[in-house]
Amino acid sequence: MMRGLYYNVVMAVLGLMATSFLLNLPMGIWRGKTGRISPLWLVVMHLIVVVLILMRRFLHLNLFYIPLSLSAGILAQFIGRRFGRNAGEAGGLQKDLV
Repeated sequence: MMRGLYYNVVMAVLGLMATSFLLNLPMGIWRGKTGRISPLWLVVMHLIVVVLILMRRFLHLNLFYIPLSLSAGILAQFIGRRFGRNAGEAGGLQKDLV
């Protein structure tokens, strides 16, 4: 069965958003453990942006889809930061118990 053009666009956008989320999640965890934004963190974030731009160009998605990938990245940063802070607190508690 042949799928239409919209199916391909939806799958490309979902792939871009998933990639943005998965690349930004570890950066959020790292940011949650380090606190403030470090120069190395900024370099890595800009590399992620370049990867997402290249992916968007490769998938032939126009500028309209940037806010979707950006929102997925921001959500991943927020979730990762929360997870990183909670993991740091749990690690400190385990050190006290040992």
